[in-house]
Amino acid sequence: MAYIHRLAGHRWFALALALTLSLAAACGGDDLPGTPGDDGDNDGDGQGTDPDASVEPPDDAGPDLDAAQPDAAVATTARFIGMGNNVSCAVLSTGAVRCWGANEQGQVGGGVISAYMASPTDVMGLTDAVSNDCGTAHCCARTEAGGAKCWGWNAAGELGANLRGEELGNRHTAGAVLEMSSEGAAVDLSGASQVVAGGAHNCALKDGDVWCWGWNQAGQSGIDRAEDKVLLAKANGIADVNELALAHVVLAEHSCAIKSSGEAVCWGLDFEGQLGDGTIGEIRHTAEPVPGLVQTTAMAAGQKHTCAIARPADAPESEPAVFCWGLNNLGQAGPQAANTQPVPIEVPGLSGAVALAGGQSHTCALLGTGRVRCWGANNFGQLGDGTDVSRPAPDDVVNPNGEGPLSGVVQIATGFGNSCARTNNGRVYCWGDNNIGQLGQGTTGEDGEEHRRSLRPVEVPVVPKP
Repeated sequence: MAYIHRLAGHRWFALALALTLSLAAACGGDDLPGTPGDDGDNDGDGQGTDPDASVEPPDDAGPDLDAAQPDAAVATTARFIGMGNNVSCAVLSTGAVRCWGANEQGQVGGGVISAYMASPTDVMGLTDAVSNDCGTAHCCARTEAGGAKCWGWNAAGELGANLRGEELGNRHTAGAVLEMSSEGAAVDLSGASQVVAGGAHNCALKDGDVWCWGWNQAGQSGIDRAEDKVLLAKANGIADVNELALAHVVLAEHSCAIKSSGEAVCWGLDFEGQLGDGTIGEIRHTAEPVPGLVQTTAMAAGQKHTCAIARPADAPESEPAVFCWGLNNLGQAGPQAANTQPVPIEVPGLSGAVALAGGQSHTCALLGTGRVRCWGANNFGQLGDGTDVSRPAPDDVVNPNGEGPLSGVVQIATGFGNSCARTNNGRVYCWGDNNIGQLGQGTTGEDGEEHRRSLRPVEVPVVPKP
């Protein structure tokens, strides 16, 4: 609880804590941030009580790695997936976005406020999306023109609107981020190559520069001034960026990026060593290098941990490997990491990794073979290995019938207690927590214990039926 005590004086902390408790209650109240456990499991081993209490997966072997073309019978497919705390979205080949899961702040974007939306629902006001991402209780999308549209919670200005003396208000349909900086200068986001969501802030990448907006009380928006809320400001001391990685689950408050040189940098909250620079207990408003890594090609930020695909600085000719750092109380930073790991350490068993995703207390890696390996907390089945046993060593996500690994995966994403994958035939599979409809099956934990979670992937019907 040291984290809570340190932040209790911040003006926006009460809002964050209230939302945290609300979201935790929606998930059964058994996995507060930093607290392992499931029903009857508060001893820290991450093991639940009934591994058979899960959504029943379909009886098929899952996608085929060689089936590179979309299904002939399905004209519309998913071309991107984005996840946040307890909400997930799929960008369709038509440019439409469909979301499901928690909706108490309108983060599903369907035009209504409700506890949840258990089936994929069209985001209103959005028809030209190419990618999306979600945070604690809001989502954003990058459009064809490179602009940003956001919806959901706006307590800290994460929607990029209503910060000039107006009352902050949530929005349950997609709306444009105001293209105006805090100083009143116009900012044109068209042509942005990436728009990503943090816990309660967002950043866009354009021409190598990073523009952020929303919550900044721990410096996670990269703005070196005493402002809790920021409306479109350029992050300090960072340029020539190729890729962004923001921690996006509840109470996650750090950001990272990969520079064109292959250098990894991070900024924001560092109370658990998640910035990777060897310090613990700091708040950094400007980007600092992660030492010991070169030629970084991918990064992912969990709630209080971070991972990267890179080469070690002392062996730059070696094969790329996965390195993690930060909080490791449930193995999310790998089997060789300390409980608090302030510098990068290699995670074994991930040769050929090409992409990463970080959840609340678990991590997943996509291999070049199209398989997915996950490690860390597993009390909801978010590792997708058919069990609910947490483990620090990576292992394969199984296919829907549990007979062999899931294959043909081209993108992965993670949330609070669940994970998803997009396959090369445009399908979406998710696994883990389903208490408030996070798996998009039209069911929740209210429909019976068998619907509370899935230990294996289930296909999400993201394409609307004709």
